[in-house]
Amino acid sequence: MLNSETPVDGQNKRYLPILIDQFDVTNSLFVHKELQYKPASSNTWINAMNFYSDPVKLNAAQGQKQLITNASGINYNFVMDDGSFNDQNYDIQAVSYCKVGANYVTTESNLISGIKDTYNPRLFGTPQPADGVLNINDDVRLNFNETIAAGLLPPATSR
Repeated sequence: MLNSETPVDGQNKRYLPILIDQFDVTNSLFVHKELQYKPASSNTWINAMNFYSDPVKLNAAQGQKQLITNASGINYNFVMDDGSFNDQNYDIQAVSYCKVGANYVTTESNLISGIKDTYNPRLFGTPQPADGVLNINDDVRLNFNETIAAGLLPPATSR
């Protein structure tokens, strides 16, 4: 889950710390690992980063790429800034690419699903009663720019 309490990087952008492990860079068939994501409502995976253990393959590769410096796992901060990622549900997976002859064989990791919700609810419109005076038959009404999950609110406390 990515929310308003999620860490930010040096450029003040929110990120999701990801660990990709359980792969073998010493396998002669291993080419690279891809980190992919998609909105949960989509069928199209988007490549976020390619990870290579071989500097020659890294230099020949196109797109976002990074060298694997630790064979036991990849620690990657997946930046999901508000300008590029809407608040919604996302799926994330890692895919291993191995080359067997002229063909690539892929293996997907387990799917990780979560929600990005970094935009806090904002008061929308004028609170009711509009005259600011609560009479006996009046209701207090506040409208927000998004649905409030009432079941997730902490219980009210008296002061």
